[in-house]
Amino acid sequence: METGGFGTEENGNAVTTLDYIKNKYYEKPTFSEFVEFKKPTDYSLDGIMENTKKGVDKFGVYYVAFGLLLYILFILSSPMFVIPISTVCFTIYLMQTKTQVYGQEITPQQAIIGCCGINAILFIIFRSYFVSRLVYFFAINALVVFFAVIHSQCSKTLEAEEEEKL
Repeated sequence: METGGFGTEENGNAVTTLDYIKNKYYEKPTFSEFVEFKKPTDYSLDGIMENTKKGVDKFGVYYVAFGLLLYILFILSSPMFVIPISTVCFTIYLMQTKTQVYGQEITPQQAIIGCCGINAILFIIFRSYFVSRLVYFFAINALVVFFAVIHSQCSKTLEAEEEEKL
């Protein structure tokens, strides 16, 4: 999984994370489709899971945008979190590209270990600052997942596509 882990294209080239995101962005539905709602009808766990998978596949770009907006507001209120978040972004970059330092190639595993190490040191040094704000970070993650699940249950577009297939 040196290039992102999204499989291969028809011609055998590996699909990178950046290619996957670009494809999803260009395939995204219109915003009016995103905000069309209906009353949910299937409350079974299997139905909720199926709708959520369809919703994330179809509207994932909007969910990511919602999450990014919340993270930007979070960083504006806690600017010290720029450092750990930037180390995560740099790690993702290192995982997607072949980078050499002094002739030695950095593997994805080394990038992840380095990111974890740097962030662990930051959290040990600035424990009182990060621990109190870490709850907000995880709350944003939970809110985005909750939003994706609820939205996918109430999306009119997903139901219309399902009826077309029948």
